[in-house]
Formats: sequence, C-alpha cells, structure tokens
Amino acid sequence: MVQQKIEQPEHRNSLGYVISQRGFGMAPEEAMIVWGNKPDGTRLFIDQARRGAADHLKCECGAELIARKGDVRAHHFAHASGAAQNCTEAHLKALSKFAADALERFRKVRIPQIPGKPQTTTFAEAKPEVFGAFGGVRIARGTDHDRRELCILFKVKRGRAPHLKETFAMVGVSAMVVDLSPFRNLPDERVANAVAFEAERSWLHNTRHPEAETSQAKDAITRANSSRRTRKREWGSPSPAQLPRIEKTVTADQSRADADSDRTEPKVSISREEWDTLSPAELRRRLFGSEYGD
Repeated sequence: MVQQKIEQPEHRNSLGYVISQRGFGMAPEEAMIVWGNKPDGTRLFIDQARRGAADHLKCECGAELIARKGDVRAHHFAHASGAAQNCTEAHLKALSKFAADALERFRKVRIPQIPGKPQTTTFAEAKPEVFGAFGGVRIARGTDHDRRELCILFKVKRGRAPHLKETFAMVGVSAMVVDLSPFRNLPDERVANAVAFEAERSWLHNTRHPEAETSQAKDAITRANSSRRTRKREWGSPSPAQLPRIEKTVTADQSRADADSDRTEPKVSISREEWDTLSPAELRRRLFGSEYGD
C-alpha cells in the first residue's frame, strides 16, 4: 500500500511572509503576524509558540494574540478578537526590529553612491524606528564630537518611495530607501544580507552631499532612456531567423495588394486641396476603389 505524503504548511520568515520554494519573491500570500510579546516583555516567534492563547501573548498594538498553527496554512498569529489579522503596527515593528538586529550584527551597511566616497559605511549603533508607513532603522555614525545619523527606510511592496524628503531636509538628517520587495519571501539570512548590502537603495535626502541626489536622478533617466533604446532596437531590427518569414509575409501581402489594385485601382495619395474640394462620395471612391462607391 502506497502511503500518501502529508504536506506540511509553509514557513514564514521574520517579516511575516511565506518563504517561497518557487523562486525569488514569488509567494502570493500577504504578510501575517509572526511575533508576539510575552508578559515579561520578551518576544516569541510563531514557530516556538503553542497553539491558541496558551502563551498569553500580545500584539505590538496591545491586542491579545492567538497562535494559528493548523496543517494547511503557514503558521501565524491572529488577534483574539478576530479583527485586524494584518495589523500594520505589528508588521512595521517586526520589520524595524529585524533590520536593526541584522545591521547590529554586520556593523556596516552599503549606502547609495556618493562621488568620490566609499559605498560602505560603519556605525556604532542601529535602533529600530517606524517612519510613517515605513519600517526603518536609525544608525549613528562618527564620534561624540562629530555624530551623524542616517535613517534607513525599507519598502517591502513595489511602489513609489516614501514622500518624506522634505521632512528629513527640515530636520537636517540624511535618509535612504532600501527596496526589499524582491527579497521579502526569502529566508531570514537572505533578507538580512539584502538589508545590509544586496537590495537596491537610493537617497531620499543627503544633508552633506545633495549632489548625490542629482546624480542619482540623472542615472535613473539614463537607465530609462537606455531601456527605451534597447526596446526600439529589439522591435526595429529582426533577427536573421525572422527574415525568411518576414520576406515571405511581405511577398504574400504585396501579391494581395497588387491583385486588389488591378481590381479597384484606388488612389491612395490625396493632396490637401483635394481633401477640401472633393465630395465625400469621390473621396471614398479614390480611397477604397470603385466597389465602395455610391
């Protein structure tokens, strides 16, 4: 007797997304709550939690949590009230704490390009922080006499960068955006590496090097123009393998056009003066041939 293999539910990473086994950032499920706060203030991951409310955990928003650990869906927490399973506060704080822990471990991070400057910077500390609708980290660089802060905001969904440039410019703090959307369904180790080095990043505001923002914008325009030129070449220049098929199609089309011309002899080229003076019936005849006349 052949025993059927029992499929185990997929696992989630620390951001709450299902770890995809199908490729790079391909899992369709939305993020769910995967961290709960114990009564003593420590955090417990969903994999270590007992089913139901046995661990008396609470969400970042203060709601009581129930551990959903069935045999089909990836394990996750839900609010005991049954509402707000996709709690925004829980997701943003989970992302911020995960990113801060990752950067504390590396003690360095890749920054967007600044002409003539290294692309990796070291720092003394990394603190989790939520910036509006974006999870992030605030790192401190330099010494006590020259302490500089850099805010790092993370995108986990495809879309525009946060509209917070003016806010950071007003307070005089540099900020950059890191796009984690292609990495959100990967294991924690890969996500951590993306946070520090691998993921694409750009300046939101740079207090000391505003020219870096201008250079970054120019690079984006150059890439867009290059992409358009590439697409134009791809569409405009057939490959050698396509030429015989194209020539055959053109020959067939020309033969049909010649036959139609012999039958109707329409006049396709019409001057501006003729457009203005000819009657509608005559225009139809000249454009489409005698068979379309009145």
